[in-house]
Amino acid sequence: MNIDKTELQNNKPVMILGNVNTGKSNLAFYLADHSGFKDKYTLGYPKEIEGYKNITNLQAVIRIQNAVIVIDEVDNVIDMTSAYGKKVLKELLKFTAHQNVKLIMNTQLSQFISRVAEAFINCWAFTEIDVTTLKMQSKPRIILKNIITMPEIIRNNDMHLPIGRFIWYNEYTKTSGCYDFPNMEIKKDWVIG
Repeated sequence: MNIDKTELQNNKPVMILGNVNTGKSNLAFYLADHSGFKDKYTLGYPKEIEGYKNITNLQAVIRIQNAVIVIDEVDNVIDMTSAYGKKVLKELLKFTAHQNVKLIMNTQLSQFISRVAEAFINCWAFTEIDVTTLKMQSKPRIILKNIITMPEIIRNNDMHLPIGRFIWYNEYTKTSGCYDFPNMEIKKDWVIG
């Protein structure tokens, strides 16, 4: 099953959470490619990706409008352990919404996502993850434990997804489900319904 394009063609930010080597970056590019934005940027990704312009710092974001930005491992770009970093993330989320910029971010360190940032992020995607690593009463944990009831995927507090599958939850549309993103090789044969 493929995710509906209308879930992505807006300026609502998306946070992708998952363990190391579970396809978070590939999923971010997959979602960005189907966001409907012509202009695409990367921040924090170590390689150049065809069709994307690399930006090297957050200051470059202020010049971008009507685009999608993939921030790979957002915790490496913004120090989310500090009060200042949490403020920077909040301001980034507010600014990009006003500039019609879709942010697609990924991290494995969900414990550093603040309550304020959670208030701005209502679209979540999950690759394989240990649910117990999520903060108690955090939005991601609540989504996985209470909203999405998929006993074949979530058991013993671990989420068991094969590479190339992800769980999606959109608070705006109340859409949730387990979806495929076809080929794990970046930018090859991606198809969306």
